[in-house]
Amino acid sequence: MTPVARRNMQRIRPNYAAFGPIGETMESIQPLPGDRRAGAFAYAAGAVGIITFTALGLMYGVEMSRPGPRLFGPISDIGSGLFNLLAVPVILQLHKRLSPSHWTGPGLAVVVVLSVAGATGSFLLVAKVLGFAVATTAAMLALAAQAVWLVSAHTKLLRRGGYPLRLAKLGRFVGAAFLAGAAIVAFGFLVPGGWMQWTVFGIGGLIGLTGWVGMPFWFLMAGRRLVHKRSTPRTSPTPKPSPASPEATSGSSQAIHPDRTSHESQ
Repeated sequence: MTPVARRNMQRIRPNYAAFGPIGETMESIQPLPGDRRAGAFAYAAGAVGIITFTALGLMYGVEMSRPGPRLFGPISDIGSGLFNLLAVPVILQLHKRLSPSHWTGPGLAVVVVLSVAGATGSFLLVAKVLGFAVATTAAMLALAAQAVWLVSAHTKLLRRGGYPLRLAKLGRFVGAAFLAGAAIVAFGFLVPGGWMQWTVFGIGGLIGLTGWVGMPFWFLMAGRRLVHKRSTPRTSPTPKPSPASPEATSGSSQAIHPDRTSHESQ
């Protein structure tokens, strides 16, 4: 084959090595049975979470400054309960990708129980069966358990590989932010009262709020990955071969049928 023909063949040959192994991308996730159903729950949890913190902000920003019945408070409480329930199937599905160990089973059970308890407390608060302090404590424990799972599970998945990098990093970030904020707020109770204590409360609340607000967006990203919109093999479209020059065509023919060429020359 002449140099011109060789260059033409290299130009039209797809470069599969540029895409890595077939079916594997940096943001793909290995499919498992039940992923699509869990993805639907993840989408729902993300949407409900956004509605929940929006309603809570409207309650403190609008309703707390005026007397009368409140609408956004109950919406926020109902949303909190739904969010904790919708999070459970997603956590159970992603937990299947962890390597078994002594703590994975009991740890997962604690997360599920606290999530269901937090949801129950929120619903009972709306029904005026449970007090605000008890229901809020149950909801905070549920979020803390989910945050611990986000940090620990995604730390292991990052070391293992084969898991979406951005999903794992976002999960660790929102989980760590919520836990750090809660720890700073708890430390604030040990600080003497006054401006110093309120400063610690403010810093801890801002950090924890960042994690709490970020959780629904992690669930939306998890839903996108679980329905496998990005997990299909990436292939390069085969371009149409460019018209070969007479020299290339002649060289290709000689490379394919050398005996015929030598016979014709004789």
